Amino acid sequence: MDLGIISMRYAKALLKFAAEHKEEERVYAEMGNVTAAFAKVEALQHALLNPVLTDAQREQLLATAAGAEKDLTATTRRFIHLVVTKGRADMMQLIARSYGTLYRRERHIIEGSLTVPVSLTPELTERLRSTRSCSAASCCNTIRIALMQA
Repeated sequence: MDLGIISMRYAKALLKFAAEHKEEERVYAEMGNVTAAFAKVEALQHALLNPVLTDAQREQLLATAAGAEKDLTATTRRFIHLVVTKGRADMMQLIARSYGTLYRRERHIIEGSLTVPVSLTPELTERLRSTRSCSAASCCNTIRIALMQA
């Protein structure tokens, strides 16, 4: 089966479960941490594929990638356990990215970046961050802009 389809199914299930337990915002942050950890530490994917590691070690690796182990939501902790026991730990990067996409789509969050050739004043930066791209409030709730200077 296609990895994209599988990861999206897991992400949808996680989003639904997190919503039922009122933890979707924290789980979104934890999945963002997982995505960032995979981007920063290339060896993480290889470690998850290592046949010498036990399932408990894989769970610990993913819990560490998600953030402070002690502060993980019960939802994330249970989900990591499920993913590892089903033999899908190597797909966690795709699942975390899919969760982020689904969460932003459901919450009408738009992300983008703006690169400008000159330094911006703090007032202009704040004005850009608070700008909505649409006039209807129901169209978008949040626009996240990462400002970079060329």
